[in-house]
Amino acid sequence: MSVCVKLFFQKLWLPVTTDDGENVLDWDDELPASLLLPWEEYLAGIQAITAVEIPRCLIPMRPRSLEIHGFSDASS
Repeated sequence: MSVCVKLFFQKLWLPVTTDDGENVLDWDDELPASLLLPWEEYLAGIQAITAVEIPRCLIPMRPRSLEIHGFSDASS
């Protein structure tokens, strides 16, 4: 995830308030216009990723054996 997206997600956690300090954005509320445009730009960029192709061979022509390795993190 790019730094720009991480910074945007941090903005989502900040309280959105009116001039008198009242919180106007709740969990299920729609994004305000100031955050909606960057979100839509992010979504458009994500959709453009599907057009990227990186040709590569994952399996050699005559492999003697194949192995699959899985890694995970169980830490809290």
